[in-house]
Amino acid sequence: MNYAEKKREVDLIEYWRVIVKRKWVIMTFAGTLIFFVGVFSFLATPTYKSAATLLIEEEASRILSIDDIFGYTCSKIGLVNSRAVIIVS
Repeated sequence: MNYAEKKREVDLIEYWRVIVKRKWVIMTFAGTLIFFVGVFSFLATPTYKSAATLLIEEEASRILSIDDIFGYTCSKIGLVNSRAVIIVS
């Protein structure tokens, strides 16, 4: 191998050594960045506003039974009611 081929070779161990050698620089940069992003996010004024209105009516609830819907009594009404309770819960 000549020098040009050696220079093109990627040496991952050498990159890892540089990262370990400069770990405090990397950690300081990351910590500073996290700190400033946190300060900015807490001090920035929100640019949105939301509102909700809840309407509560006093009339009786309109829950229909199986008889009201189909007009007849089903032979498996207990099974249908138990599945309805499971779905509601």
